[in-house]
Amino acid sequence: AITALVQTITGTTTLTQSVSALWKTSDFGDSLVNTGVGLAMAVSSRTQFKIELQDSYKNKPPNAKTKKNDLATILALVFKL
Repeated sequence: AITALVQTITGTTTLTQSVSALWKTSDFGDSLVNTGVGLAMAVSSRTQFKIELQDSYKNKPPNAKTKKNDLATILALVFKL
């Protein structure tokens, strides 16, 4: 299941939100959920600066040493062709 939302805050700024989830068919309690929220600001008509926070959550990690949750912060310069 995937859900995404893009909301325009101003003429040059957008807020993005997303959620996706995968389940194992043999074990419905074993899932991977990815969520993200980002903010993109126009630098020029074909360039954006984007900051995004992504969270990955694995309900049943492969071993005991692996953490269930992983957070990432992404800074990007986006070029539109």
